[in-house]
Amino acid sequence: MSKAIVALGQVVTLSNSHPRTNAWIKMTEAEVEALRKADRDAGRWHDDGGEPILYGKYMGIPSFLDAIDVVVTSLRPRWVGYNRRPKNLRAGYSAELKREVLFQAE
Repeated sequence: MSKAIVALGQVVTLSNSHPRTNAWIKMTEAEVEALRKADRDAGRWHDDGGEPILYGKYMGIPSFLDAIDVVVTSLRPRWVGYNRRPKNLRAGYSAELKREVLFQAE
């Protein structure tokens, strides 16, 4: 994305291949629990580096998608993450994913 101003109703394309794309998709409690259960059932308690697996409220753009189009719906969305709210955070709706996507406007 360029340094253009992001406006309500604007369509923004977020790309997985762009190294500076910061996007977060909020997961439901059921989705988080399904991830925990899958790891428990597989006996995975640590990542490849030996650190415990932690489950957050957000996931990134799914790896099977190269890009998603998002219609901007909010210039001040609510952030429920554990760390600080990212600067220039915007919210939009992805019809392809059928859910809200938070992204960082440059």
